[in-house]
Amino acid sequence: MMMRIKHILLFVAIYMSMASAFADVIYGNVSINTDTTVGADSGYMGEFLNVNSSLHIINNGIITSTINVCNNCDLFVHNRGTFDANVVLGMDATLTQIINMPQDVNELMHTGVGYSVSIADNNDVLDWDDISSKTQNATRFVLSNAKLRMDDIQNINNLVINNDLFIYTDSVPVGDELLFSNVSGNGVVHVVSNGVDALHTIEAYRSGGDIFVHTIRATNYSGILNNGVGQFLDKLRITSPDDKLLKRVDAQETIGALRGVLSHSVRVNPIKLETPIRVMHSHKMLEFMHIADDYQIGLMPYMVLSGDMNLFGAEPNISINLFGDLNIRLFGRVAYLEYMDDINEYSAMHYAAGADAFYKLPMNYFVRGYGEFGLTMFDTGIVFDGANTTHNPNGYSLFGAVEFGRRFTIENGVYISPFVFADTDFVSVLNDSDFNTHVGIGGDVGYAVVFDGFRYNYAMRAIARNRGIGAEIGFSVFSIADNVGADAKIGIFNDNVVGTSYNVSLNGIISF
Repeated sequence: MMMRIKHILLFVAIYMSMASAFADVIYGNVSINTDTTVGADSGYMGEFLNVNSSLHIINNGIITSTINVCNNCDLFVHNRGTFDANVVLGMDATLTQIINMPQDVNELMHTGVGYSVSIADNNDVLDWDDISSKTQNATRFVLSNAKLRMDDIQNINNLVINNDLFIYTDSVPVGDELLFSNVSGNGVVHVVSNGVDALHTIEAYRSGGDIFVHTIRATNYSGILNNGVGQFLDKLRITSPDDKLLKRVDAQETIGALRGVLSHSVRVNPIKLETPIRVMHSHKMLEFMHIADDYQIGLMPYMVLSGDMNLFGAEPNISINLFGDLNIRLFGRVAYLEYMDDINEYSAMHYAAGADAFYKLPMNYFVRGYGEFGLTMFDTGIVFDGANTTHNPNGYSLFGAVEFGRRFTIENGVYISPFVFADTDFVSVLNDSDFNTHVGIGGDVGYAVVFDGFRYNYAMRAIARNRGIGAEIGFSVFSIADNVGADAKIGIFNDNVVGTSYNVSLNGIISF
């Protein structure tokens, strides 16, 4: 008896404390017919709460009543307080929890029935782990224009997706991972991830009633690079989808590797179109036979070759002697070149004119000077100059060099000529230009002899300069009686531009 009295007194105390905390608590049997908002200090704690039509309850307080939902009625609950109510659904009646802000993520406790959760039009990104832990009795989720964060990609069953669904995650799928199964609705899932770099994105796709996610390589370079080069690459994909440059950049898996490919591309670095011309200039520094001591006319076909380029040309030339100690050679040039590597492929016509002078000083010292101007007309297709796109640009080049040395005659026609030199070249394509200067040392070693009416000369030249070394061997023969002859050379040069390259030339001459 005493124990029963204690229970009654405890119930009264709890009742009085709740009544004081919730001044507007409604007790007894209550019926509602329209949308109802329960204030923060209010609630329904009576025996029954009868819902007589389809409506919304926005609960900011406490609801502990048994809720009877009429036949064919839909009850929508926005629970921002405490909802611990047994729900009795009439025939074809439904219970749906509405979540469209963080305050709505609260548990519907002890409902006794399964219910749906509708997440729609939420401006704040809601945490899925928090939602799933507080909606364990939910049997279906309806998502529409929703934003959810998922720390881990996980298979979620039985969803309706309408309009757009944005999933935010740092998880990166390996292969194809199942995100949602048993999905209805025609909504589109978008995945936003900070877990991938700029070259990759996570894409969601539907297969039957399931939605999977996988990582794909992005190719929208305007967005990836966010500059004019990116816009150019996107334009190039439209005009030349099989371009070698696109295939290489698409194959890169890091932004650093992609930028490395672009740094070697002539399409976005047009100044690099002049690379074969600069290689030809380097081989010019190996020339040692073509300046004659008398008046000559010559025609010299030649080749400059490397693993990536082929250059074929011809130089008509004339040599004249002035004041006895000054020999000058004037020349013109026309050449065709092809360049092809795993990124670039282009051809060009090259035209140039220049002069070579050799001046004998006292005590067998000498000075040699060289200079030329060239025009190159490139066949490249579309290129980007940093501001605009264009087709088949022209390039211009200037090259000059000076040598100073001394010739030593050993004996029996053997000689050696050590020298120092400096050379410089300037190239320009579109809005870009570049200037290089080199210094170095070199030497000629040869054997000159006259035999049976012919003058022979066998020689070798070697040079070493900053960013390159090279060597060349040559042979010349001249008929003194007929005033005709020829010289032939073959050389090799190695630098940091194209690596190893070779030259071959044959100069036919007539003396007058």
